[in-house]
Amino acid sequence: MKLILVVALLLATSPALACSEVSVSLSNNMSASTCSLVLEDGSGPLSTICDHNTYRLGASDAERLNFASAAERLAPKLEDNNCRKEAEIFYRQILKIRKSVWGDMHLDVARSYKNLARHLSRWGGMAEAAEFHARGVKIAEQLLGDNDLELATYLSAYAFNQRHLGHFAKAKTLYRKAIAIQHRALGKDHSEIVKNYLGLAMCLEALGNYKEAEQLYRRGIKLHPLETDLDHSELLIVYQELSNTLNKQERYEEAEPILRQVIDLYIQKLGYHHPNLPTAYFYLAQSLNGQERYEDAEPFYRNALMKAEMLSEWGHFEMDIYYSGLAYNLSKRGLDEEAEPLFHKALDIMEKNPGTNDRNLAKTYNNLAYTLNELERYSEATPFLQKAIDIFERTEGANHSLTAAGYNNLAHNFEKLRQFEEAEQLYRKALSIEERSYGKNHTETKRIAKNLENFLARKSEREARQVEAN
Repeated sequence: MKLILVVALLLATSPALACSEVSVSLSNNMSASTCSLVLEDGSGPLSTICDHNTYRLGASDAERLNFASAAERLAPKLEDNNCRKEAEIFYRQILKIRKSVWGDMHLDVARSYKNLARHLSRWGGMAEAAEFHARGVKIAEQLLGDNDLELATYLSAYAFNQRHLGHFAKAKTLYRKAIAIQHRALGKDHSEIVKNYLGLAMCLEALGNYKEAEQLYRRGIKLHPLETDLDHSELLIVYQELSNTLNKQERYEEAEPILRQVIDLYIQKLGYHHPNLPTAYFYLAQSLNGQERYEDAEPFYRNALMKAEMLSEWGHFEMDIYYSGLAYNLSKRGLDEEAEPLFHKALDIMEKNPGTNDRNLAKTYNNLAYTLNELERYSEATPFLQKAIDIFERTEGANHSLTAAGYNNLAHNFEKLRQFEEAEQLYRKALSIEERSYGKNHTETKRIAKNLENFLARKSEREARQVEAN
C-alpha cells in the first residue's frame, strides 16, 4: 500500500523557490514515522523523519494546523540534509497557515516568524531575516511577560541577527534585555546565560569596549572551566573570543597559548572540519603578527582562508578580514606586490557588504594605501587614504585620535607627491587634535610631532637648496 499526499505550496514572493507541489509518500517498507519527500520538479527523493499528517486544498483549519505542525518537524530535517530551499518553502507556508487561522497576535505565529528568520540567517539571508525577527519579538513582548524565559530566546535570536549585520549598538541593547530576563529567572551564574554573555561581549568588543568584553568572556569561562567541558563548542568560542579581545588590547603573548589550546581541542574533540576552526586560525595569526612573528603567522592566515573556502556552505566566514590580514602580513615583510591583490579582494567584499565594520574598512583602506606607497604609487594611494579619513570623521568625529592618524597618513602621502603646503596643514591639524586629546607627552602626540619636525627640516633643506640655486 502507498499513500500519496499532495501539498500545494505556492511561493509567489520567491520564484526561485516555486516548487509548486510537494508529494509526501508513505510506503510499505517504511515505519509509520518515516516519510519519503519527493519534489515534483525532479529534485529527487529524500528520506527523512516526520509524523504522518495530511493537508489538502480546502482542508479545515484543524487539518491545516496539523499539517503546519508536521511541516515544522520536517523542515529542520530538510535543512540537515542540505535541502535549504525546500525547508524555506515549509517555513513560509507554516507562517502563512498560522497567520490565516489565528491572525498576527498568537505565540505560534511569533514562533513561526522566529523559525523562518533563523533559517534565513543560517543560509546567509540576514537582512531579510531581520524583519521577521523584529515581528516575532514585537508579538512575544505583547503576549509574554517581562520575566518569561521564552521572550529571552526571541531577543537573543534577534540580537544575533543584528550583530551579524554589524548593528552592534542595537544588538547590545537586545542582549542586555535577554540577559536581564535570564538573571531574574535563573540567577546570574546559570550556564544557560553563557551564550548571551558571549554575544554581548562580541558587541562590546566591536564597539571598542574591550575591558567590559573581557570581563564577560571571563565570566562565561568561570561558569564553564575548559578542563571540565572539553568538547563544548560554545565554550571554545568563549575562549577563542577572549583571545581576540586580548589581541585587540595588544596582549598578544597572553592570547597565543589560549588559541593554540583552542585549535588543538577543536581538532581533537570536534573534528578537523569544524566551522569555527578558520576563525581560531585567523586569531592565532593575528596574535603572531602582533608579536612581529610574521613568517610564523602566514601559514595560519592561509589555513584560515583554505578552511573557510572548504566550509563556506556551512557558515558565514569573514573572508574579507582573512584576506586583509594575510595582505597586511605580506606587506609588513616587503611582499607588496603579493599583498596588493589580496587587499583589493578584501575591499571588494567589504564594500558590497552593508554589515561591514567601519573600522575594519578604514583600516584596510589605510593598509592598501601604505602598500601602494611602498610601491611608489602615491597618486593611487591618495583616494584610499581619503576614504579612511571620511569614515573616521563620520563615525568618530573630526577631533578623534583615529581621524588625526588619518590626517598624518595623508600628509605623508602629499609630501611624496610634492604637495608640500597641503602636507604641512595636515601634519599641524593632526598634531593639534592629539595635543587636545592626550596632551603633549603622549606617545601618539610625540610621534606626530616628530613627523612634523622632520617635515619642517626637509622643508628648510629644500628652501636652502633653492637659495643656493638662485
